[in-house]
Amino acid sequence: MIYTPFLNGDQVNAVHDRISQFTDQLKYINSFNNVEVYQMIAPPPSDPLTLRFEFDEFAPGDGWYSPERTNDGLTFDWMQTPEATLVLPPLTADKARIFRAKLFAYADQSLLNGLHVFVNGHEVYLSAQQTDGATILQGNIPQAAFSGDSLELKFDTPPFASPVQRGRRK
Repeated sequence: MIYTPFLNGDQVNAVHDRISQFTDQLKYINSFNNVEVYQMIAPPPSDPLTLRFEFDEFAPGDGWYSPERTNDGLTFDWMQTPEATLVLPPLTADKARIFRAKLFAYADQSLLNGLHVFVNGHEVYLSAQQTDGATILQGNIPQAAFSGDSLELKFDTPPFASPVQRGRRK
């Protein structure tokens, strides 16, 4: 549910733009007294083992700053230290798994050259592609990485500044 009276027109549009990215997961139902109601749709049973983490909440791991929201509705989470982790539920290696991340800021080549991602201690070799003002990182997760009671993603990168420090906030 989204309560809209405290949002201006641009903020409502930003929320609707964000929701439009999840048409396979959210379905608009109706509006009642300034409250928009959406139904959450369960993921298809064909791939119940997909993990998706949006950096719009506190990161479940170490080495992260708290999330920061811009005036236009975007949320940033960034690393506090050159090494940060996410601890997530485990996946099995019943089929090939891919690490995919979308970077909306700081996608310059020097950052990408210094960024390394590890899953349970095994490096994921990344390729980068520029698209729609963002950088898509992608790499195959090694089969040997699927062990243990959790899935730890470790990000290792040269230090960089927060979005506020870089002047990205509007």
